Amino acid sequence: MKLRHVLVAHRGGARYYNLDLKAEQLRLLEEMTFPKGKLKPSELDADRPGRTRGKFKSPAPMGDNHDSSDTEETRNAKTLAEFVSKERLENADTQILVSAGPQMLGKIRAAFERQSKNEGVVWVSKNLEKNSDAQILTVVREAVVV
Repeated sequence: MKLRHVLVAHRGGARYYNLDLKAEQLRLLEEMTFPKGKLKPSELDADRPGRTRGKFKSPAPMGDNHDSSDTEETRNAKTLAEFVSKERLENADTQILVSAGPQMLGKIRAAFERQSKNEGVVWVSKNLEKNSDAQILTVVREAVVV
C-alpha cells in the first residue's frame, strides 16, 4: 500500500493533495471550505433563538448552554471523515495521510472510526493550515517511512 494522498484539515476547511514522493511535489486535487468553521462562538450564536442580551451587553443564554463553534467543528469533522471514507473505498490500494490540529484530528478520527475501518489512514496531529507545500512534504516524510 503506497501513500498517495494527503488531507490537510482545519476548522475552516481542508486541502486534499495527490502526493508524488519521487518528484517531491504535491498537486492540489480539491479544496474544501467551511465558512462557519472560522466564526467565533458569539458570531454563530448572534441570531440563535433563545439568546438575549444581559445587563452589560453580553449574550446571556436562555436554555441549553453549549458551544456553537464546537458543534460546527464536529459537523465539519464528520464531513471530512465521510470524504476520507469515500476516497478509501474508491482507492483501496492507496494510503491517505490526514493532518490536523489535535482537537480537529480527534473529531475527524472519531467520526471516521464510526464509519469504517482505520486501515490505510495515517494520522498526524499537526496543524498545517498555513504551511507551504514544501513544509507539508517535510512532515509527510517524517510521518511515513517510504
